[in-house]
Amino acid sequence: MKNMYISSIVTALLAVFVFCLWGCQEKENHKVDIGVILPLTGEVATYGQAVKSGLDIALENDVNKKFRLLYEDSRADKKTAINALEKLFFNKVEFFIGDATSSVTYEIGPRIQAKNKILVVPIATGDRIREIGENIFMISPRNEKQTKKIASFIKEKFSGKRIGCFFKQNDYGVNIANTFLKLFENNIYSQAYQEGQSDFRSSLLKFRDERVELVFLPGNYEETAAILKQSREINYNAVFIGTDGTYSPKLIELAGDASENFLLAMMPIDYKSKIYLEFEAKYLQKHNAKPDIFACYGYESGLIIMDAISSSLNKSIAEIKNYLQSKEFDSLTGKMHFENEVEANRPSWEANRDYKIYIVKKGNFTPYNS
Repeated sequence: MKNMYISSIVTALLAVFVFCLWGCQEKENHKVDIGVILPLTGEVATYGQAVKSGLDIALENDVNKKFRLLYEDSRADKKTAINALEKLFFNKVEFFIGDATSSVTYEIGPRIQAKNKILVVPIATGDRIREIGENIFMISPRNEKQTKKIASFIKEKFSGKRIGCFFKQNDYGVNIANTFLKLFENNIYSQAYQEGQSDFRSSLLKFRDERVELVFLPGNYEETAAILKQSREINYNAVFIGTDGTYSPKLIELAGDASENFLLAMMPIDYKSKIYLEFEAKYLQKHNAKPDIFACYGYESGLIIMDAISSSLNKSIAEIKNYLQSKEFDSLTGKMHFENEVEANRPSWEANRDYKIYIVKKGNFTPYNS
């Protein structure tokens, strides 16, 4: 009986020891989860996949293995994105990166703000993102800035030409087109096209009949590639200029020679900066290709949020938020900080940088006049 009693005590002590050991290992192995919501499949998957490729390399810089990226596919669909976000909330995630599209960011941003979590927005640029709240940090400048950059460029380089605007009928396209029309005092010829549209010839013929010499194209790369090809097919030789949504190596692949001399506004990169050169070397080694601009901004987003979280001793939202709001970061464009304009109803934070004009030359996106 006594032996059985001793055996029970030993078993209990062993159980406690194993439990404590398991608990210590769990604590040691605990990682900080960052929820990433991106369009990894679907119409604009090239945006999400590019950002993901940059984030994956940013994670490789985490030599102490403190972080884990939990990817969810938004498919650029609002309902899908909300379901993905709720799944991440259920798993107690407090830090987020996403989305690549403005329409999805408009949906997930307010929910993240309401729960007092942190959202870093890598490449979505919708103007209304600035109105969501103080927990939202935009890596890319908003649409208003790129539209003003493009309008200024057109007035300087194409003064006297008949201007047109052919925009996509969605949150992104309408947002930019409205600003563009105001900047030209509505004195331009404009038309909208629908999501999923593939034949643009009848509209392009109207632009040609209206003697439009330069067409502004707020939309995405797939439709823009089709517009460029079909313009050539009907011998319509206008100048075409797009936005960051039209940027993708896929545009050049889809449009072929018709993409040559296509202009667009895009987030800038200092290709001689230390952060870019280090990233390019790692990207080349992993993918045997140079990174596109969206991959670069994904990389920078990952570095910034991991730096902010690492700076906090207790990982509190308040402490991390204060770090993001007050820190000056080494970035793809030199020293960068976030700024907000509460008095203008812009409580979200935005990187203090502007856009750059690029042109397609010999199958590559090249800084204009480089």
